[in-house]
Amino acid sequence: MILLSLFCVFLIKKKFGLYSVELIVLFVFFLYGFSFEIDHYLFGMRELGIPGLTSLEYDSSTYDIIKLLYLSFIVGYTAVIMGGKSMIRSSVNRYNRIFHNILLMSWSVSLFYLATNLYGLHRLEKISYIAGVKYFHYFAMIGCFYSVGVLWVYTTAGTLNNLEKLLLAMVLFYGLMDGGREIFMYVFLGLLPYLKKNQRALLMLVLTVLIGVMLSLWKPLTAAISAGVKWDELYNLVILQGQFSFSGLDPKPSLLLLSEYINGSELFSGMKGSYVFNMLGQIGSAFGLIDYTSLARTIMTRVDQTAAAGGSGLAFSGILESMLNFSIFGPFLLGIILATAIRLSRSNMNVNMLYIYISIIALKLVRTELMVVLKLYILPILVCVALFALKKNNKHEIR
Repeated sequence: MILLSLFCVFLIKKKFGLYSVELIVLFVFFLYGFSFEIDHYLFGMRELGIPGLTSLEYDSSTYDIIKLLYLSFIVGYTAVIMGGKSMIRSSVNRYNRIFHNILLMSWSVSLFYLATNLYGLHRLEKISYIAGVKYFHYFAMIGCFYSVGVLWVYTTAGTLNNLEKLLLAMVLFYGLMDGGREIFMYVFLGLLPYLKKNQRALLMLVLTVLIGVMLSLWKPLTAAISAGVKWDELYNLVILQGQFSFSGLDPKPSLLLLSEYINGSELFSGMKGSYVFNMLGQIGSAFGLIDYTSLARTIMTRVDQTAAAGGSGLAFSGILESMLNFSIFGPFLLGIILATAIRLSRSNMNVNMLYIYISIIALKLVRTELMVVLKLYILPILVCVALFALKKNNKHEIR
């Protein structure tokens, strides 16, 4: 199964190139599904486990089923995406400069304010603080998404002005203080056109690997610093004592939740048809009509009430949620739907920035339930798409 999946990865890499959204989305899903197998071959790992969930054995039929589910996603995704064109059209736009500059300054100040207030806080303290300023934070996140679109456009056919550079600097500063990896992944997506057309391919590949290593160590590093670990102790704590594994980067909770579902766990009782009832629940909760929590938070409460009450969360799985709605056909259908969305948005790049933003949603779906992704991202994306759509287009081809 891993060989067939790698063959699909090779086909998409050959058609769209190494620095393409099509390949990155597929590779992330591949890594989530087959990380345990890679860890087994490289590091001899035979078992995955976290407190509160049943462990997963490498030689078990359960993991074979999990790999088959991810393979069905990969096949569905590849079958559709290979029909797309390997060229897109991007847009260089003429701004309403005053309005544009006001937005850039407002977002930059907001991100700087949030970053300085996050400095020195522990992870759960950061979650609590952001929850207390959620609308202000939401406005700042629109600036993060907008900066990715600006970076994408101007790395294809232009340069950044000083205020745009300031916004990007504040986005990175916020990412450093936030302690997560998502901001850096978004910036990396924005740089894809530059990486794609740059002639120093080997240098770019080495840089990409270094960025990947940095992101894999970022969470434990920031957690250790927040806990007050001294600099001279960080190397021993994170590097020497840390046991690196691909499944440990992020896929482990998703794999274990899939294992629980396959083995008939009661954790998922009442969650069938989540694409509908979760949407209604999230909307009702947003307007204060009902008390509703996400699927991941509900599962966390069932696994460990004490940890859930303290603000701890548990990553979910897009593959799992597709099965909650479409049974064994879910992963295959999810692959088709995501590939179709990317193809359609790619063909309309000369009109809007949907291509890069749908790609962000696709990457988030690998570990997050659909409605949480839409709730957190749909408004910023719609605002950014509207802002880009208001501008005059000067088409520029990227090959």
